[in-house]
Amino acid sequence: RDNILLAQTKLIADEQLRAEKLAQLHKKFQDTDGGMQALYELGLLKISLWRQQSESNPEQKKKYLAETRATLTSFIRLYPDSFYAEQVKKNLEDLPAN
Repeated sequence: RDNILLAQTKLIADEQLRAEKLAQLHKKFQDTDGGMQALYELGLLKISLWRQQSESNPEQKKKYLAETRATLTSFIRLYPDSFYAEQVKKNLEDLPAN
């Protein structure tokens, strides 16, 4: 069930809505593969949203960066042995300091 819900959620076009649904899915199915993958997908989506922010709104861009870092850090803390962990660590290392 968690994997089916994840597949459906990944099809949502609206990025903000998809982010909310991924967060809900992770919270509900935290101890399943689908729940873990929902958090991974949320991290990737947050990276994308952060990159889309223009330099004309530095506060918003900073907010997205903080959210991205928090999501990726949470993933590493919750799933250190996951096969996604190395990629998540790399993504985290590739983020700017601020």
